[in-house]
Amino acid sequence: MNLRHLTRLMALGALVLLLLGSSGCKSKPSTIKWDQRVGFYTYEMAVDEFGRPATQAKLGDDTLVCQWLIRNRSSKTYKILYGSWMDDGHEQMDEFLTLSFGTEGKLRAWKTVYK
Repeated sequence: MNLRHLTRLMALGALVLLLLGSSGCKSKPSTIKWDQRVGFYTYEMAVDEFGRPATQAKLGDDTLVCQWLIRNRSSKTYKILYGSWMDDGHEQMDEFLTLSFGTEGKLRAWKTVYK
């Protein structure tokens, strides 16, 4: 391999790393200060940031309640004990972000739910 090919390969590798690094730039719900977003954050902003919600429901007072799956932890955990797999009996719970939007379309309340 000559120097020209090596330079191209390194440039291609740097481009791939740059693209991979920038593809995950969405906000992490656990680091967001949700209290600061109450009153101005909208459903459309949430969909832009997190994608379509896993579930949503309109309540009697026209409040829109939406849930996004933030962390999928539903698989059971296993431990190796004396050379064999053993189910530890603990099932992890999925983490959901629940956002409630008022009739004016602005964030009214939020919470994290584990199920």
